[in-house]
Amino acid sequence: MVIRQFIDPKTGDLAGMYGGMIASAVSFAFGLIVTAVIYRDAPNGETVTVAAGSNGSKVGKEIIKAPVAGALVPLEDVPDEAFAAGVLGKGIAINPSEGRVVAPADCTVMTLFPTAHAIGLITDKGTELLIHIGMDTVKLEGRYFEAKVKQGDHVSAGQTLIEFDAEKIQAAGYNIITPVIVTNHAEYMDVVMTTGKAVKEEENLITVIA
Repeated sequence: MVIRQFIDPKTGDLAGMYGGMIASAVSFAFGLIVTAVIYRDAPNGETVTVAAGSNGSKVGKEIIKAPVAGALVPLEDVPDEAFAAGVLGKGIAINPSEGRVVAPADCTVMTLFPTAHAIGLITDKGTELLIHIGMDTVKLEGRYFEAKVKQGDHVSAGQTLIEFDAEKIQAAGYNIITPVIVTNHAEYMDVVMTTGKAVKEEENLITVIA
């Protein structure tokens, strides 16, 4: 399920995400039960997960790089209930020290809000991401944000996606804390956040384990 599709692209309204997350939670619980039943170790000690009707697949991972530099903030400390409660997915937030967002991996732009305050991506390996610059910044109606890509573009890791004027956004009364969310987290065994107090652009931020 592509959770970000439940966001209203015109208003930035997140209300529709709740139903999607409930459906994902049910799907995740079912998958967890099935995996627990059919999980086994290969004879040579290599860990293998065997899915019903398949030949099995090795456990893999993808590392998501930091799309913006700044201080790290646990998701539960984000001043927005939907993000803090994990309704939109698992992830971490960054209090930006620079006014640009770059691609955290080779990926495709799936959703680009007209206001350029948020962007939805899917990496070449299938991780779905939502990067949301600031809290309630949709109300700025695009002021102080400039998209450098368009919806449907395929971009390389490190390529600039959005530039924003952090000082003007804050002067207008908005918090610029930026959640980076894995919206299809239910499809993964685990989503692991980096530790530390700050991160530089393109440093390791999130590891998804498939």
